[in-house]
Amino acid sequence: MLTLLVGVVIGLVLGLTGAGGSVLAVPLLVFGLGYSTTVAVGISLGTVCAAAFFGSAQRLGLNQIAWIPAFIFAVSGITLAPIGVYLSGFIPQPFHIGSFGFLMLLIATKMLWQSLKSPEESLGVRAEARSSVQEANTPYCKTNTVGKLQLKGACVTLLVTSGVITGLLSGIYGVGGGFLIVPALTFLTGISMRSAIATSLVVISAISFSGFLAFILQPNAHEVLPVVAISLTICGALIGMLIGTALSKRIAGPRLQQLFVGAITVVSVFTLMNVRNLG
Repeated sequence: MLTLLVGVVIGLVLGLTGAGGSVLAVPLLVFGLGYSTTVAVGISLGTVCAAAFFGSAQRLGLNQIAWIPAFIFAVSGITLAPIGVYLSGFIPQPFHIGSFGFLMLLIATKMLWQSLKSPEESLGVRAEARSSVQEANTPYCKTNTVGKLQLKGACVTLLVTSGVITGLLSGIYGVGGGFLIVPALTFLTGISMRSAIATSLVVISAISFSGFLAFILQPNAHEVLPVVAISLTICGALIGMLIGTALSKRIAGPRLQQLFVGAITVVSVFTLMNVRNLG
């Protein structure tokens, strides 16, 4: 039952915010179900991939996905996610989950700051937000007279660098990386928050698929691969995605972010307090 619930949490948060579901998944799998961090990362990657793919498929006909930045971001992340998965197998479990706890706190701090200082941007955090909120900053990647991105050296370099960092973190910690992808896209390209979220889901599905594939292709994967658990979390994630997408039309952006920040903070503190129990 808890395995299914973990999937629902991932899909629900992805459906509501376009990011962050897997941040709660790994601690729940480790402390709630007793999986090692390595296996929890694998389960999380597979579940996030399915949920993000489902979410991006829902948006295909809405003209919200910025395909060129998505392609650059995804290709960059795909190359590093398997390396992250490989490296995660060498990280001692207490340090692995402990550093994950600190990562959660950083994500919570960033989201809280945004909801308090730029609440208008949080309106776009909803998966089906009606507004086309644009970033106040001048985008780094310029557009031509017909509105297409001019992919010049510095612009591409920054997109690739962002993708590489996201892919590495995704592979090591099993996170989708939406908390990095969405702000990077809005800052670099100037697309609306709604478009950034839709684009983020495409990137997340590609990067997490790469990481999950690397996980199941490991020599001993058949010995540790919890097929039933992954199936249940994926089913739960699809259910959660549907619920989250429906609820997103009713919950205000800033309040939603603050509620999510509270959940991340509680789980991160619990994680850090119980690191020693993993020995």
